[in-house]
Amino acid sequence: MEWGIQSDHIAIDGNEAWLVDRNENALYKADLSKDECDLVSMVPTPFSIDKDPLPFYRINSYCYKKESCIFLMPDRGESILIYDLDKKKISKIEINNPLSVRLSIHDFWEENGKLWAVSHGLGKILLIDINKKTIAEYYDIFDNPNILPGHEAKKVGNCIFNVSRNSNMICEFNIASREKKNYEIHGLTEGMYTICYDNTNFWLSGISGKIYLWDKEKKKITELNEYPKDLKIYKEEVGKIEEIGFPLEQEIPIFYKSFLLGKFVCFLPLNSNQALCNKLLCVNREDFHMISIALNEEKDNTTGLYTLEYIKENRIAGILCERNNLISEFGVNLNIIKKKFLKKKDQTALMQKNIALYGMNIEATNLALKEYRKAIQDFEEIELEKKYDFGKLIFDKMEKK
Repeated sequence: MEWGIQSDHIAIDGNEAWLVDRNENALYKADLSKDECDLVSMVPTPFSIDKDPLPFYRINSYCYKKESCIFLMPDRGESILIYDLDKKKISKIEINNPLSVRLSIHDFWEENGKLWAVSHGLGKILLIDINKKTIAEYYDIFDNPNILPGHEAKKVGNCIFNVSRNSNMICEFNIASREKKNYEIHGLTEGMYTICYDNTNFWLSGISGKIYLWDKEKKKITELNEYPKDLKIYKEEVGKIEEIGFPLEQEIPIFYKSFLLGKFVCFLPLNSNQALCNKLLCVNREDFHMISIALNEEKDNTTGLYTLEYIKENRIAGILCERNNLISEFGVNLNIIKKKFLKKKDQTALMQKNIALYGMNIEATNLALKEYRKAIQDFEEIELEKKYDFGKLIFDKMEKK
């Protein structure tokens, strides 16, 4: 049986790529010419294996490569981790998070030796000194702490734009001058979740799934309303799936990622149990015509997580389907030009842990992991072995029981 990677983001570097399996919290290096992944290192988790039901899930699931260092940005994790490829060591950058909120750092950009990152959980923009490996500054996105950021930010030139999920505000933060502008978008009656820019206009998606076009210079907001008839939203309750329409009357996020693909702006569904969708919504920027594209081949199935793994020059978008671990590469004509399955080259090391996540051998796996994790729970700088034979350790634990 071949085991595939389930990641939230792939950092591509030529024919190589770096990614974290979101279920294992393990760093992998991918050979894109062979579609194979090698385990590089397990990544420390701040959560107790005994107390947290998901101690490894989406801890530090986004990667950024800078020379010989891989920066692992936290989603549910507590700090930025840095894996040094030369030293084979992990160090960390502490993040000031007094309320222990989910950090959700998945938008970041390098500029002049500094890394700018948006923490959607903290509601702050972080300035990270790459060389010193410290956080130099924190900047509030919105002055009012009751105004909460959406799920997505975009960098346009020297400015980072953030939407608000519970108000009609948009923040523009200039990283050069450190000045901030807040725009109140009159005509918006709901919060925004995503934002995209096409070099002329901003494209927004509301909490209900509605799509808006914002002309910043003219201070004009336009709601698009001719949605594809085959774009349907479902709800799952107690194993039963029923259609609930589109757009939604209640505020349940529909889309959580947006991106340019040729002449289209595309919106990727969040796919929570309250709002299931297996279609990619695409808007033609020239005539505003909207179409929906199936994200998997199971026409009657709406469940499953979809993640935007990478964008190549606004011409290829790699989207991972959780149900089959396939990355579908969509081209500028919205056709699937290639499908990838990034398999784990060395499958024995984490196989039993994967099985345990699906409900088998949980006790033996946790005993094995607890023994390994105990040594690295409290760390400043950790040296980890390139390989760790979890399979053997787990079977040893099973035999002792």
